[in-house]
Amino acid sequence: MPFLSLGAILSVFGLLGEYVNSYHTMWIPYAAFFCFHMIGLNITYAMMIALIPDQVPHSQTGTANGILAFLLVTGSLTGFGFFHFYFDGIIQDMYGLYICIVILTTILTGLYAHDRDVHIFMERLEISLSRRSIAKENSLLGNNQEITKSQRRRRRRRLILGPFVLLKNMLYDPILLLDRKTLIATYTINIDENHDFFVVTVSRLFYYCGSSVQTFFLYFLHDIIGVTDDPESAVATLAIITQISGALVCYPVGWVSDQFCGGRRKPFVYIACALLGGITSAMIFATTMDTMTILCFCFGAANGAYLTMETSLAIDTLPKDYDDGPSGGNAQLLGIWGVAAFLGSAIGPMIGGPLLYLFGSSEIVDGQDYTILGYTIILSLSTAYFILSAISLKWVKKADV
Repeated sequence: MPFLSLGAILSVFGLLGEYVNSYHTMWIPYAAFFCFHMIGLNITYAMMIALIPDQVPHSQTGTANGILAFLLVTGSLTGFGFFHFYFDGIIQDMYGLYICIVILTTILTGLYAHDRDVHIFMERLEISLSRRSIAKENSLLGNNQEITKSQRRRRRRRLILGPFVLLKNMLYDPILLLDRKTLIATYTINIDENHDFFVVTVSRLFYYCGSSVQTFFLYFLHDIIGVTDDPESAVATLAIITQISGALVCYPVGWVSDQFCGGRRKPFVYIACALLGGITSAMIFATTMDTMTILCFCFGAANGAYLTMETSLAIDTLPKDYDDGPSGGNAQLLGIWGVAAFLGSAIGPMIGGPLLYLFGSSEIVDGQDYTILGYTIILSLSTAYFILSAISLKWVKKADV
C-alpha cells in the first residue's frame, strides 16, 4: 500500500505538470512531467496486480481477473466518452478528471484493500507498542499524568515524522544499499526458481508485439479501406467497438475458467491467440468499413478473453512462498511482467514501421501513402507474434494451469 500511494503521488505530480505545460509550446518540461507520470503509473499498476493474490482466493483468480479486464476496457470506454461527448475534445479537462480518479481510487484502495505485508507489519507494531507500554507502566507506577503526556508527545512525533520515515524506508535506504548485483537481480527473473512465470512473461511480450499492429490502423483505413474524409473518427469508432466486445467477454471467460475448467487457463489462451491471429490475417482481405467493424468486434472479444487469462496465468505461476531477497518477491516479478507489455508495445511498431516503409511505400497510387504489400507484411508479422505467444506456453511445466 505505501508504494501504491507513492505511485499515485508521482502520477498526480506528473499530471499537474502536464496540465500546466499543455498550454505552452515548450515540450521539454512536458516530457519531464510525463516521465514522472509514467513512473507513477507503472508503480501503481505493479502494486495493483500484486494485491490480487493477497486479496483473492486461488479458486476465484479467473473471476477476479475477469473483473479486472472488464474494468480496464470499460475505463477506456469511459475516457473515450468523456473526451468526445462531455469535454468536446478539450484535452486539458481530461487531466483534471484523471487526477480526481487517481486520488479517489487510491483512497478507496487504501481503505478497503490491505495487503499481507501491511497486515503483518501492523500486527508486529501493535505487539511491540503493547510491550513497550507495559514496560513503561511497570517503571512509572503511580505517575499516570506523566505517562499520558509522554504518550501524547510520542503520538505527535509519529504523526509528524511518520511520512518522512516511511519515505526513507521506501526510497532512501534501498537506494543507499543498492549495489550492482542487487540492481541486476531486481530487473531479472531467476529462471530456475520461476521458470513458469518467465515463460508467461515471454508469452505476454509476444502478445503485445502482435497487438501493437493497431498503431497502423489509421493508415490502413486511409490507404486500403478508403476512409479519406475523417480516418481519426473511424479509428475511434473501431476502438469503441473493440472495447465493448472485450467488456462483454472478459468476465464470463474468467468465471467459466474457475467454475467449470478447474482453474485451467492455457486452453483459453490458445483459443484467444488463434482467433487473434486469424482475425489479423483476415484484415488483409478487408476492403470495406463494414468488414473492418465485424473483424474488430471479433478481435475485441478474443482480446478480452486473453487479457483475463494472461493475468490469471501470471498469478497462478507466482511462487507461493514470499521471498525477502532482491529477486523473487511477487511484486518484483509482477513489475517485470508489466514491463513486458510496454516493451512489446514499443518493439512492435519499431519493427513494423520500417517494414511498412520499405515494402509499402514504393510508389503513391490513387492517394495511398502505403500499398497493400506493406500492410500484408506487418499484419502477417502480427499473426506470427500471436502464434508465438500461444506456442511459448507449451514450456509451462505446471500441469494444472
